[in-house]
Amino acid sequence: MIKFHINKIFPNMRKFGDIDIYQIGRLLGDSQTQVPTHIQLDYYELTIVTHGQGLIYTNNVPTAVKSGDIYLSLPGDTHKIESFEEDPLEFDFFTFKTNDSEYTKNFADISYYLHDPTTRVFRDEKINFLISNAIMELNNENNYTEKILASIFNQIVIYLIRDTYSGKVYNKTIKNKSEMLCLRVMNYIDTHINSIKSLTEIATCFGYDYSYISSLFKKNTGRTLNRYLQNKKLESAKLLLMEEKLKINEIAYLLNYSSPYSFSKAFKDKYGISPKAYIYSEKNKTAN
Repeated sequence: MIKFHINKIFPNMRKFGDIDIYQIGRLLGDSQTQVPTHIQLDYYELTIVTHGQGLIYTNNVPTAVKSGDIYLSLPGDTHKIESFEEDPLEFDFFTFKTNDSEYTKNFADISYYLHDPTTRVFRDEKINFLISNAIMELNNENNYTEKILASIFNQIVIYLIRDTYSGKVYNKTIKNKSEMLCLRVMNYIDTHINSIKSLTEIATCFGYDYSYISSLFKKNTGRTLNRYLQNKKLESAKLLLMEEKLKINEIAYLLNYSSPYSFSKAFKDKYGISPKAYIYSEKNKTAN
């Protein structure tokens, strides 16, 4: 049960300088509090634990968190939160993305190095304080609110980059160059699943010719670049269908299918069932 919940949602994003905000708020709950499984689209999210203990599941991998911890969720993650019965979680949350080119590059590297969900916990009292101030400001907007919040959100992003990108959090074994490039390509796809319009843009992003990237990827992973992208899109589609926040045609266009028909065909080819039938079957499983 949720005892207290501030939840500011901006469906079309709200811009504050170079930072776009999707959601920010505060949750105080009890031993039964649970945030059900949902998918991060093209945004990042901070969960700032202000009290209690619990588990944050990312892609089905649990990570224990306690008061003072901050957990970073990445685009493309599946995500849920559970409280410990004896010490229920209370937390603030902040969902965002950035349009600043320097920040975007930093976050691309952070996403690569923190791909393992168990490496996402860090601490920074400055971020805790700034998030709390932002929540209060949004609940009492006044003169200069836009400027105040633009400054606050920019500071949060800078501190986040410092805390993670500096090397204090991650420690990943360096592989050979071709393996590392393939890992970076996979990570790029994972974290940009609903914004990739074509495979050539992936090659352009890494400064290589598409045929070279494609050949290298097949050699190192045993599957084509297109197959990897399509599988990731359809995995995301399953979660979006179960959330029931979007209609089937909206999911099709969100994941950059040319039409609802092409999406339904691809979904049925992979899972042997149409998107509509999949929703029905999953609902029946839950009911039983």
